[in-house]
Amino acid sequence: HFIDVGTRLGRLEETQQLIRRFSEFYPGDANLGCDYAALLDKLGRSGEALAHLEELLLLSPDNTRVVDLVDKISSSAS
Repeated sequence: HFIDVGTRLGRLEETQQLIRRFSEFYPGDANLGCDYAALLDKLGRSGEALAHLEELLLLSPDNTRVVDLVDKISSSAS
């Protein structure tokens, strides 16, 4: 899992760029999108994370992982 490896190595910015690139190739992949949003949140970029998740909700409005992550990030950002 890229995020786990990036976290252990302290290379979150590079990991974020890699995950962003993958998500561009697979925009409808909710799991990848959630991983990307979680990483953005971990980097302190919760606004970007929520914007990305809102795009995912348009494609997968009933995806509980996306909805749960939106709730988690929204509550921690306020």
